[in-house]
Amino acid sequence: MFDFERLRVYQKALVFNKTILSFLKQKSVIDIYLQNQLKRASLSILANLAEGSARFGKADKNRFYVISRASAFEVIAHLSVIFDNYSLDKAIYLDFRNQIADITTMIYAMIEKSVGKEQP
Repeated sequence: MFDFERLRVYQKALVFNKTILSFLKQKSVIDIYLQNQLKRASLSILANLAEGSARFGKADKNRFYVISRASAFEVIAHLSVIFDNYSLDKAIYLDFRNQIADITTMIYAMIEKSVGKEQP
């Protein structure tokens, strides 16, 4: 097992990615470009967590964790467009948002732990 596979945030992101892929298989009416963007952003969360965990320096690690967190925010943007334009059930939309909120909180905690809290 690789180190990143032991991360709780990676496990949550993996479950989220599977959920998104399953959701998109059922919603073929969604524009293919938007589907691809959502898939790529969801996968990017995972990929950047994995790549960041392989880096040795704190700054290098954090760069990938920041990218991972940004990809999670990108997922929310894509889901918002789907919610607004493709009759996405509000309960499903809110569940997706809650999952991403948990993931981004965990990633932020990893970054903050490494660099310390910024002083005002």
